[in-house]
Amino acid sequence: MFFVLFFEPSTFSRLSVTILLTRHKQSAIELGIEPSVTSCIERLAAMETSEQISQLRWTANEIVNSVLVDEKSLSQQELQKIMNGLLHLPTMRVRKGSISDDELIDMIDEIEWKLRNFLASLKAENKNNL
Repeated sequence: MFFVLFFEPSTFSRLSVTILLTRHKQSAIELGIEPSVTSCIERLAAMETSEQISQLRWTANEIVNSVLVDEKSLSQQELQKIMNGLLHLPTMRVRKGSISDDELIDMIDEIEWKLRNFLASLKAENKNNL
């Protein structure tokens, strides 16, 4: 519904209308425009980093497959769950901003090292329990 307000042509009423319009403009910016711009920027950043994230996850799957050849005590599903946990923080880091290929390689090497280290400690723990 549209209301038309009639004011006396005085300074007070013009000032009130100006203040009212300024508040409405500010509300429109805060409630509509700023969230939309923020959302668009986040989607653009996600598009820019999606290739690196795909590369990171593809390489992680290759690592899981290579570890499966050596490791018989865990299923692929268990290894994949462990790998997903290891991938969480690096994936968040990539999403926050574009990283160089060298940094991505270092991240992958670190993930592989952590996975192999975890499996070695798991084997040692199993040997101690026997």
